[in-house]
Amino acid sequence: MPLPGLCLAALLVSCAEPSSPPQQVQAANPTVTYNYRGDQELIKASQSAEVYCSKYSATARSQSITDTSDGGKSAVFECAPAAVPATSSQALIPGQTYNYQTDQELLTRTRDADAYCQSINAHSAVSVLGTNTDGSRNVSFSCATAQ
Repeated sequence: MPLPGLCLAALLVSCAEPSSPPQQVQAANPTVTYNYRGDQELIKASQSAEVYCSKYSATARSQSITDTSDGGKSAVFECAPAAVPATSSQALIPGQTYNYQTDQELLTRTRDADAYCQSINAHSAVSVLGTNTDGSRNVSFSCATAQ
């Protein structure tokens, strides 16, 4: 009766190798990179990153900003889950001028302005960039309504 012996052998093999669920070892949110020159192009890059990330029901968050070999800069944006709340460093008031020193600060101010405008059911923030008499940079914004 070789058949029962085969069944017993098959049973032992299946018991000897317990199945385990697959284990995730790495995951990453989609990212998008833009090269830019100057503050206005950085704001446009941030807006383009938002459009790109919306395909994933996500929000663009700046991950890194680096200098490029041609004298410009490169910004990497991560598409973070939309449920991640925007962190606001302060309450922004439309029409008020805010100083910033770094590109990251400009992105934070712009993101905070967009969040504020959306909270009052306006479409988005419109930023106006400027330079102070001492050479430092500033930004002010107003909320645009959807047309």
